[in-house]
Amino acid sequence: MSLYADDYGIVDTTYIVHACMVDPCEEHPEERPTYLIGFVLHVGQRSHQCSIEYPQRSLRDAAFEDIVRLVKQEAKREAAYTEDEDDD
Repeated sequence: MSLYADDYGIVDTTYIVHACMVDPCEEHPEERPTYLIGFVLHVGQRSHQCSIEYPQRSLRDAAFEDIVRLVKQEAKREAAYTEDEDDD
């Protein structure tokens, strides 16, 4: 299990099915710009949509890179664990 946490949110990377970056809506320039990381999580036999909101693009982009790194590490650990079980 890998948890990603920062000042804006916490997500257990084990449950991430899909993650993407969402930029502010250009059609409504009067609104405060929000930069999102959108998620589809698979929890308890159901999918859930959620997001983490960031006030700046640079914060969002750095967080997304960290989340991707954690997901890849989790996948490598899972693959190594599966290989160990197959060797027994």
